Amino acid sequence: MTNAQGCVEAMAAVPKGWLKVCASVTVGQALLAARLAGFYESFPQLKLDLILSNRRICLIEEGFDLTIRVGPSPDSNLISKRLCSVKLHLYASPQYLTKSQSKKTLKTPDDLAQHTVCS
Repeated sequence: MTNAQGCVEAMAAVPKGWLKVCASVTVGQALLAARLAGFYESFPQLKLDLILSNRRICLIEEGFDLTIRVGPSPDSNLISKRLCSVKLHLYASPQYLTKSQSKKTLKTPDDLAQHTVCS
């Protein structure tokens, strides 16, 4: 191996520069915040530009390298990878259920469209 080849391989092995990432506010707060210290320790030469937004972004137009979202990818031209599975729960207070004019049981968030609460 030549000295130049070794230098190039060493440069490629250590991530450095800017990484522009977008994540939803909930994902950023619940999953990423606790892991950032370890990330910076593992990749000290990498600078992270992290944007927390619930707005759907266009990776290419807005110059993002990565986005972390919940749910299916809206663009089939993008490469996506499942990082984890999260079980969601729907909760309602007894007061809400008492005041609701609908007697339909809440099973999914979409069921809320059938519920009307009088004040």
